[in-house]
Amino acid sequence: MKGYERDVTTFLVAGMRDFPVAFARNMKTMFVHPELYQNSTVANSLQHVQALCRLHTQASQRNGQRSLVPILRQGCVDLNRQIAHTASFEDLLASTQALLLLQCLLILDENSADDGPYSESVSAMLATLGRRLWQQAPIQLPHTLSPRRAWLFGESRDYSVRTPFVDSLPFDIRTSLWDTDAGNWDAVAAESGCNMVSMYEYSSMLESGAVHGISPFNALILAACKGRAASSVPYPPTTAYRVYEPTVPASS
Repeated sequence: MKGYERDVTTFLVAGMRDFPVAFARNMKTMFVHPELYQNSTVANSLQHVQALCRLHTQASQRNGQRSLVPILRQGCVDLNRQIAHTASFEDLLASTQALLLLQCLLILDENSADDGPYSESVSAMLATLGRRLWQQAPIQLPHTLSPRRAWLFGESRDYSVRTPFVDSLPFDIRTSLWDTDAGNWDAVAAESGCNMVSMYEYSSMLESGAVHGISPFNALILAACKGRAASSVPYPPTTAYRVYEPTVPASS
């Protein structure tokens, strides 16, 4: 984020600080989807981190989050140990996502953030985990997964790898599918088709105004990759478009 204007940096920090807050509320962020871990034993680490996120949110309201720093750091130590001995990719993904959330609390909390060697070591550790997730991801997902669950699993992996915003990784521009409910998912996915580009290409599309209706997630991508605020990008609002259907002649 070096070289970015202050308002862009402030926006990015605020957006990432919101990850633990959102996770505390409904166990969902732009890289963690709660439906992936229903009835799964690997959800334990995420459930524990959700409890810590709730504690942090409550403590922040009375400016007492500093007292949680030792607990959060111990949680990171425990998760790093767990990650070193994961038995499956699903376990590795859940543990890494839990660690990312705790690091958001530690690194971005203005009352507990550290500078210098600690921050650099954390950055290197997260980059290493991102490469491991990418390299160890299964080539094929179990055929028992529904198309929606398979897509969510793949995107959850990719979003976690992209948390440091790796520009060259493939990116599915159908970001709205992340929040589409199960009842409508198949229809929305069929209508939107499959559009894969790189993160760099997608951020360029955002910057050029080719994406209509920039979501909060897209705004983070634009700010992180291009150093631009969504408000500075000229794009037609979605309300400016109207779908016209052919007139059906009245039957005689």
